[in-house]
Amino acid sequence: MAKRLLRLITIVLVIAIFGAGCGKTADGTKPVNNGKVKIRKVYFQTEKFDKFKLPKNDKRYYEIGSLSVFGNTAVFSSGSGEMTKENAPCLSLENYLTVYDIEKGEVNSVLKADEGFYQICNTAVNSDWIVFEEIKNIVGIPGRVYAINRKTSEKKLVYSVGNKSSPVKETFVNPPFPHQIILHKNCIYIPLTKGNESKIVKVDLHSLKAETVFYRKGGGCIFSVSSNDRYIAIDYAENGKSEILLYDFGTGLTKKLIETDIFPVELQETQFPLITDDNCIVLEKCTNLNCKENEIIVFPVNNPDKIKTYNLNMINLCSSGNYIAGTGFQDVYVINRKANVITDIENLNGNYLCMKKDTLFVILPRIGGAEVIYANVVKGGF
Repeated sequence: MAKRLLRLITIVLVIAIFGAGCGKTADGTKPVNNGKVKIRKVYFQTEKFDKFKLPKNDKRYYEIGSLSVFGNTAVFSSGSGEMTKENAPCLSLENYLTVYDIEKGEVNSVLKADEGFYQICNTAVNSDWIVFEEIKNIVGIPGRVYAINRKTSEKKLVYSVGNKSSPVKETFVNPPFPHQIILHKNCIYIPLTKGNESKIVKVDLHSLKAETVFYRKGGGCIFSVSSNDRYIAIDYAENGKSEILLYDFGTGLTKKLIETDIFPVELQETQFPLITDDNCIVLEKCTNLNCKENEIIVFPVNNPDKIKTYNLNMINLCSSGNYIAGTGFQDVYVINRKANVITDIENLNGNYLCMKKDTLFVILPRIGGAEVIYANVVKGGF
């Protein structure tokens, strides 16, 4: 999708080649040993996945992105995907917010972005709230953040550039890499940049009271954030250094986990931290000049030196339970960390992934309307 151009580093994805193993698994695939990790290849079969029942040939669903899931509720942005002079050069038209009931297999509601706003992004949902951002252009200025109370249907403006009546009054500049707005219980956490200052602002969605919970001054910026029920993992970069930081929801304190060179001599670049349900950090690591050979590294937050490495060219990471998933070149990889098995689902060309409760959701581009397919990775044998 054109929206993926928000990621300024273009990574050429090459499937890692491993030596063939002997014998076959019960499903007929050939396991391949990579140290203690087994690689198994399976061919994508549509019958192993369920899919959202969305209207066909409806321009509102030609392109789908920014998928979030809680329970049986899925929230995602969608639109025609058109590029016009107003939203060009890099922003595809995704100006609808759809709320979908997975169990019933039906659309609950569709909300259109405000006039003049071309893309909805950074969706999040929990039992009480739906949160989303809408933007006009690639750098996100101006941008607006809304919260919808799922019990009362009240829609609240949380942030709007230049609107002094909104709870957050700083100029909101998107960092140069994709960021997320974190939803935790009844609060959201928004990464902000203003001049040489970077911060994360917490907003209580009931009172709309705002407070700064992370602050740095010196010209750096927040590249990305990720969260679980306990922490926010922060990638903060300044002067050629990237720090992976951890904000604790319970204590309100932030600590540094590791520091790496962004572009050192050997060009080993690490970025985009993902935090798992069991408090491990997952990083993408580029190991050569053109990022043709990548690694996925995993370590627990309480022991950053205990590193597990997977030799995979994989981006768009997501996780649930023991599983980490990501996209490759026309493949989707699923890492079972507990079993030390990587499943390569061949010919599954997904644009966007999301995982919840061991269920993998994949957005597929299709003529006449994008599709969202999903499968439980445990029951599916991944």
